[in-house]
Amino acid sequence: MDAWLSALGASPKVVFEPLGLHNLKAGNRITFRRAEVPQHRLAEAQFLLNFGAEFVETWTNPVENNRQFAAMHAYNEQAKRKGKYVYVGPHVGLSGANADAWFKVKPGSETVLALALTREVMGKTRFRLPGGEKERLTAFLAPFTVERAASETGASADAIRALADEFGAASPGLALAGGNAVATVGGTQTQIAVNLLNYVAGNVGHTVMF
Repeated sequence: MDAWLSALGASPKVVFEPLGLHNLKAGNRITFRRAEVPQHRLAEAQFLLNFGAEFVETWTNPVENNRQFAAMHAYNEQAKRKGKYVYVGPHVGLSGANADAWFKVKPGSETVLALALTREVMGKTRFRLPGGEKERLTAFLAPFTVERAASETGASADAIRALADEFGAASPGLALAGGNAVATVGGTQTQIAVNLLNYVAGNVGHTVMF
């Protein structure tokens, strides 16, 4: 189409897709070198941490998401537990209203929180990073302290540490990013931050499948 419009001397095409997943694909391309929408196995997660993804309403496959969320959130007689769901964001929609807890943050601060959580989880997780990845990630994450995240999000440092402990202890957990959290010029960065959180927690290959 671009070539056809150029031959006609017309302006470049304009693409408007309000429900597109461009930042999700872009973040996955940068993080994992795969510009794809992965399969998110909500049903297998012990702890679901959601940075704004409207998975109940419109995000990816809401019918399948609702089925898996119901399974994840139901009481497991064999394990004697149920999955926990925490929603992160400045406001709550339908997906957030289904959460066990709302972790309220200032608009636009989700990326810093996700990176601070990644830094905390990486220091405690049982997942072993291959090669020199731990050293490289440690250097990258060094500026994203819990104190900085507390200052920028408005949440307390103790609450952030407690959230990191819970997420890191889940085997497996699952972090999602979507909605207004990634519908900004920094949306891809938020997706990358959440990808790193899933990666250091050992969730890729378990609840995040490519």
